[in-house]
Amino acid sequence: MKDKILINLYVLKLNKSYDLFVPVNEKMFVIKNLIIKAITELTDGVYNDNSSYLFDPDTGLIYNDNLLLLNTNINNSKKIILI
Repeated sequence: MKDKILINLYVLKLNKSYDLFVPVNEKMFVIKNLIIKAITELTDGVYNDNSSYLFDPDTGLIYNDNLLLLNTNINNSKKIILI
């Protein structure tokens, strides 16, 4: 699966982690929306927050929505926090 990578997503509001495959050739805002949709479905609608941000716990930075995932430091098994 060269077009997707596996991330470890920690959802702060739920205090839970999920392993998700995300596409590498999409902008971060598209990926964020896909993640929010997936978490909403996984929690049967308990989580539904469209004002969330993707945060890198290693650098302390919020990912820019306009960057392609491919142009970030995100790789397989990268831990990302949804805040």
